[in-house]
Amino acid sequence: WGRGLDRIVEVAQILKKDSQKHITFIVIGDIKLSRKLPGQLGEVARNGGDFAEYASVSGVADMFDFVGHIPNPKSLLSNCDVLVKPSRESNPWGRDILEAMALGKPTISIGTYSRFIKNRKTGVLLTQYQPRELADVIVWLSKNPAIAREMGRRAKKLVRETCSVSMAAEKLTKVWNN
Repeated sequence: WGRGLDRIVEVAQILKKDSQKHITFIVIGDIKLSRKLPGQLGEVARNGGDFAEYASVSGVADMFDFVGHIPNPKSLLSNCDVLVKPSRESNPWGRDILEAMALGKPTISIGTYSRFIKNRKTGVLLTQYQPRELADVIVWLSKNPAIAREMGRRAKKLVRETCSVSMAAEKLTKVWNN
């Protein structure tokens, strides 16, 4: 819920209405839903459904590929064009973001923390969730693969510079020496 995965269904509905059916969302991991969730999402869960069922009743199941848990998400992520994390927590970073960036993938997320997602440089950082705006960004990146590749190149460089083991060891050594 906090990661906002259900928001992707709303974005998919917009894309489908706009005839952008070539876009596929790949969902990795557990798709169980809590019965405590609000609205139609919770209703689907209370009827025994999961996120795939929610996408189905929302009319966009054909735009999703649910792969479940995989031991090495890197292998699948490396073949994706972009990572989208429409967080409700204004949390545009985390392991998923860093892994995508390390693989040279641009990322799209929601929030104001710009340590990793540098808007229009390493990905797209939206200050608030607006489904139309998110859909438009996804289409824009799909129509501009050279821009997406350049964002991914910059993302990979940023992660290499800020998260490398040697860099962390060097910083820690300086702390100890001081």
